[in-house]
Amino acid sequence: MAARGCTPFQTARLALLTALVCIALSLSCAFAHAENVIRAGVLKFGTVNWLLNTVQHHELDRKHGYRLEQLELASSNATAVALLSREVDTIVTDWFWAMRQRAAGEELRFFPYSRTLGALIVQPGGTVKSLADLKGRNIGVAGGPLDKSWLLMRAWAKQQGVGDLAEVANPVFAAPPLLAGKMRAGEFDAALIYWHFAARLEAAGLVQLHDVEDAMLGLGISPPPPLIG
Repeated sequence: MAARGCTPFQTARLALLTALVCIALSLSCAFAHAENVIRAGVLKFGTVNWLLNTVQHHELDRKHGYRLEQLELASSNATAVALLSREVDTIVTDWFWAMRQRAAGEELRFFPYSRTLGALIVQPGGTVKSLADLKGRNIGVAGGPLDKSWLLMRAWAKQQGVGDLAEVANPVFAAPPLLAGKMRAGEFDAALIYWHFAARLEAAGLVQLHDVEDAMLGLGISPPPPLIG
């Protein structure tokens, strides 16, 4: 509808100016509300979630000028894929994995995060009382065949003359919640599992045979460095 007292040309020009003002205001609002977003890929059952929850609960991200988002995934391999495909900006992972990716040309940076690692848990009253007793046994392993804890335990067992656990034992790779359930049910003789699951299993009566720091010290790595970052 034409404005009162305006020619059609004036009305069109007024409409155009109004549209331009609306667009300018919309862009201004968009820029005013634009914010830096950091996307973190995390395991659904990992302890990193506790840290992220603290940041979000106390709005520490907004206080420092960004918004933290998290993508929950089911395995360490999935978090690695998410990072390499640029779906997330950061993950918590093994130093060994980061070194392999850097050697392959990926421009990653590794910041030490924690020295707290996993442990080798065995059945109470069972026959597994040393690394040598793992020969021919079913061992549940969290984190996959390239997990730092598994690689260190394998190296330590070889140094002790037991042999490569990947060859002399029967490793079964699975997610920590599944491994913990099978250990409680007595389906595995031993499990190399993340520390918070190990703590729960010990509270349920199972026994810690060795932790990963034992393996590092046994291999002459002293003091043990942070292997998670």
